[in-house]
Amino acid sequence: MWQLYNELIKEVPINITVDEVIYGPRFVMVRSGDRIGVAMNTSGTSIPPIIKESPIGKSLKEVAAAIKSWNLSEASMGAAALNLYYNDNKKIENLINKNRELRFLDNKDTFVAYENKVKDKKVAIIGHFRNISNFTDKVKDLYIIEKNPKEGDYPESACEYILPFMDYVFITGSTIINKTLPRLLELSSNAKVILVGPTTPMTPILFKYGVTELSGAVITDTLKCSEIIKECKYSPLVECGKEIRIEKILGGQL
Repeated sequence: MWQLYNELIKEVPINITVDEVIYGPRFVMVRSGDRIGVAMNTSGTSIPPIIKESPIGKSLKEVAAAIKSWNLSEASMGAAALNLYYNDNKKIENLINKNRELRFLDNKDTFVAYENKVKDKKVAIIGHFRNISNFTDKVKDLYIIEKNPKEGDYPESACEYILPFMDYVFITGSTIINKTLPRLLELSSNAKVILVGPTTPMTPILFKYGVTELSGAVITDTLKCSEIIKECKYSPLVECGKEIRIEKILGGQL
């Protein structure tokens, strides 16, 4: 189960230093110089953190390794550290240019881009997202699965029974924090899997584990993003960056 996490951590260089960590009500931010990474702030402090001291001044690699922590608040910081490294505009462009197996997709909202593709298909969505109402009248079956289910949602335990029979599965990137992602990918092996949201690390490593599309965010206005998180604003992060979608070309070998 840790193989995915170990691969994500392995690529992070040791010579980048963490200068700042900010916890907001929705997101966690990790900064090094003029670069930042963000991830969903997932609550959970029942287990002591791995990093006992301040993360400031530590290597980005060490802080990124906190993604394996069962203190989910600390793991959120680890995810933000990973995204500082992976969700970099130039890095992603270079990656696409060097890999013929990868391609950029349009920058539409994921659920807008898929509203016609899912027609008459069986679809599961892990988490709540804007624009999923576009699917309601088009899909054959729609299952929204949530940790804290609202009316009409299915509980997390339903994943074991539902996901193996889906055509499309949309998974929130924050599942990397609570460690459910590896199992969700196993269960979704018969479906096209789209990992969605600002917590998604934009790296082809994830394609090796069954993801077929990455739909995440690249922060381009680091100052504005920092202000949103520090001032506890509820503005969407797309205001300080851009949505980005990457697909592995069918049959491509990474």
